[in-house]
Amino acid sequence: MKRIFIFLFILLIVLPSAFLGYFYYMVTREAATRIERGAIDRVIASESPVYYGDGHTPIGVFFEMTHSKHIAYEAIPKVFVKALIAAEDRNFFDHMGFDIKAIVRAFVANIKTGKVVQGGSTITQQTAKNIFKREKRTYKTKLKEMMQAFLLETRYTKEEILEMYANQFFVTGYGKGLRIAAQYFFGKDTKNLDLVEAAFIVGSLKGPNRYNPFIKKTKAQKDEAKQLAKERKDYVLGRMLSLNFISKTDYEEAKEREVPFKEGKITYRLNVVLDYIRNQLESDYFREILREQGVDNIATSGISIYTSVDKEVQYAALMSLRRHLPLMDIKLNGYRPWQNKEKWKGLLEKGLKKPKENIPFLARITSVETDRDKCHLIVEWDNGGGVIDFEGLKPVGAAWLKANIGNWAKFDREHAPILLKKFHVGDLVPVQLMIPDKMPPNKDRDAKLMLSAIPELEGGIVALQSGMIKAMVGGFFDRYFNRAVDAKRQLGSIFKPIVYAAALQLKWNILDPLKNRREIFQFEGTSYLPRPDHEPKSDTVSMVWAGAKSENLATVWLLYHLTDHLNLSEFRQVADLVGLGRKESESYQAYKGRIRDRDGVIVNREALMAAAFDEAKDQIETDIIFEGRESILDDLHRLHFDLSESTAEMAGLKNHQIMRYDFKRLSTLNREMREQFQRAVPQSHGRFYRAVKAGRGLRIIYTDHPEYLARDDLIPITPKWLIEKAQGPDIEKKVWIDNLIPAGILDSIETHIKANYKKLLTHERYSFEVLSKVRDFRTLVNLSFVVYLSKKIGISTPLDPVLSFPLGPNSISIMEA
Repeated sequence: MKRIFIFLFILLIVLPSAFLGYFYYMVTREAATRIERGAIDRVIASESPVYYGDGHTPIGVFFEMTHSKHIAYEAIPKVFVKALIAAEDRNFFDHMGFDIKAIVRAFVANIKTGKVVQGGSTITQQTAKNIFKREKRTYKTKLKEMMQAFLLETRYTKEEILEMYANQFFVTGYGKGLRIAAQYFFGKDTKNLDLVEAAFIVGSLKGPNRYNPFIKKTKAQKDEAKQLAKERKDYVLGRMLSLNFISKTDYEEAKEREVPFKEGKITYRLNVVLDYIRNQLESDYFREILREQGVDNIATSGISIYTSVDKEVQYAALMSLRRHLPLMDIKLNGYRPWQNKEKWKGLLEKGLKKPKENIPFLARITSVETDRDKCHLIVEWDNGGGVIDFEGLKPVGAAWLKANIGNWAKFDREHAPILLKKFHVGDLVPVQLMIPDKMPPNKDRDAKLMLSAIPELEGGIVALQSGMIKAMVGGFFDRYFNRAVDAKRQLGSIFKPIVYAAALQLKWNILDPLKNRREIFQFEGTSYLPRPDHEPKSDTVSMVWAGAKSENLATVWLLYHLTDHLNLSEFRQVADLVGLGRKESESYQAYKGRIRDRDGVIVNREALMAAAFDEAKDQIETDIIFEGRESILDDLHRLHFDLSESTAEMAGLKNHQIMRYDFKRLSTLNREMREQFQRAVPQSHGRFYRAVKAGRGLRIIYTDHPEYLARDDLIPITPKWLIEKAQGPDIEKKVWIDNLIPAGILDSIETHIKANYKKLLTHERYSFEVLSKVRDFRTLVNLSFVVYLSKKIGISTPLDPVLSFPLGPNSISIMEA
């Protein structure tokens, strides 16, 4: 018994104590130099350089010293300290770096919910984590973090730790710390922060981008961020009230207020590449990747960022845009620099100065020479000047001449005097350095001057290689607004490959036949008739052909029939994937309301009859093939259950041949035909015709629109002739209704429709067994799947699920494309 006691004592007490002692020793030794105040200040002031693809040439720097304004503890508003303590660490002034109660409380809460809903880290632990750089998340690193927090507590006062914390938390890609937060979110100094503003800053510490309306793109996203910000602010206020840090009156007043966002300037944006990288780093996707590597606060991580951007390609793209945009603008709008003085105010604020980067700048004309052989302008600017000779006049002159005469015009010396007569001494004109395309950006060179323009026209460039960005230019000045990423435009047929990719995932083959003719596509009470942008060479094409020739009609047809190759189980999986299936905990009524009211799928008698009709067409197909009448199948597949007059008007198809493929109309004609047979009226009847064509023999036709048929082949007949001349039983069934479908097949379709309709009525209308047969629901699943796939491949702009999707009605950025 004694031996067991000793063994357990060693196992449970001595060994863990020895391990902890050794571990503490190692942590202490490792932190010996990094815990010095100078080392901590260097971490807090750390920068994150961004490099070109070569790995050593810098593009720029995040979190540089100019965007990290240190604040001493004495200058930190007391309301911020109270908010921070209440929300993050209520026992901050009582513990020695870690709070056992908080850790246990968070552990229990997380176990109860089955996910992480609370964290047990103290303010000191969060500070230690940022200063000592935590590795990947493990129990070992968590224990190490607790010991590091203890070391901080033994070395520094609580006030000093709060000062460290207030200077290192992440605010935005360009800055960190409390002073930056106050300036960025509210445009004010920290000393002027009120209760609402301080509560918001504290509430946003662990996820500022979630509550930041300034970085959101749409009004809806901005409004959502503001609402989340208010909820977070209210949470902090509630915590402050529970600890008696504020009065009930202060709480109620602050709770009623919105967060008063007012964006303040903390930096001048350098270029769109840095802006884009910053936005990516602030996205949930990259923040999760960084967290997996132990980086919770990028502001103090000191990470280096390596891009795929090629320095020379980037420079060439930027110079190409800056050279050609002004000339294109002149061709479109003419050259009238003297009318743009109002737009030059921003350029004139600092006088006539030549910028460091090669963009047009303003210079004053001091001499104009209009002689044909000596034509030139002499200009000057602050601390400089130069001559614009004929070669410098030529680019703008050529664009000006084309705008006035035509694109065929060629600018020669004889045109130069005419252009120069528009200028006078003292005028301000935009000029630019003439730099060879292949000359590197930082190399010394002798550059000539050229006449230029500051364009109203704008543009953007993204250059890709093997899926990697090699260059990105966001506009003429390449700052403030990134047209490569944020400007949206309709990009047409670029969406067609998404439809083909979706089809390949849904059991289609690249050689499967697609119908390539004008058809009506009905969806949720609307009718869509796509138009070709060229004359189709065939009514049926393969997917490969459709892609190579950019066939509009075939691609829309494929989208409409996207899930036709799936069985019920596979179709259900796709519906679940795009959020249209019934969730496990969702009641039938809730699901019905969602599909009907939110998604617009109405399952009424007409929809059930149409579903029964679609199923009937599939059911009789085998019989038709068995009878050797495959030629009927093409017209059978084109039939719609109901093409009403409103459908025709909506699609602009009144009196169009496509309207012949209306099953209800054909059924009506079928009944009329049989009534005529019964009457056997001896006089001529305008709706009966006979036609004889090589290869198919005699065909008896009943139609109300003979103008759609080949009139040369039609001979009007009477029912009496039918009885006397046409032999065989059930002759009525052999009559071709509108020369499309034999009456007997229409009879068979109607029989199947009745049976299928009765079967559908045995299920709840919004059960998946019924919805899987309803055309509107199937089409909605098809459209939702291509939208889902678009998002998966990187298109973040919300897309409308419409039948014209392959033709590009949705506007996206060229970056997404």
